[in-house]
Amino acid sequence: MGKIILVFLALVLSLPLLGDLKSIKGDKAVWNEKEEVIYFQGNVEIVDTGLILRSNEAKIKMGENNFSRISGEKGVEIIKGKEKVQADTFLLLPEKRIMYLGGKVRIIRDKMILQGESGTFDLDKGKVLLKGNIQASFP
Repeated sequence: MGKIILVFLALVLSLPLLGDLKSIKGDKAVWNEKEEVIYFQGNVEIVDTGLILRSNEAKIKMGENNFSRISGEKGVEIIKGKEKVQADTFLLLPEKRIMYLGGKVRIIRDKMILQGESGTFDLDKGKVLLKGNIQASFP
């Protein structure tokens, strides 16, 4: 029910996500060499230039030269400066420069909160598309 495109949100938009990856950490990590996947559990934190992405679980699929996809769930939080995005799940496709958010998605900036049921970040175009039961509040 309804769509909204947010161009103002510079959060994940112009970021060089995984272009200048600083660190990935968690309480536990398991490398599955056969599947070329790293599973992180507990307090996962992915730090990129000017960006922090947190979740309770993350799965990082390796590609030929870099990460081909990163997904996470449970307590997803993306922070850049004063801006914050919260969601239940995320799927980042670095080569396509797209991040999908699922579950209850909240975008928080200053005194504005936008909520939707899912979201898509086009990292190159600097646009965020929220879908499903969009609500805005100004607490």
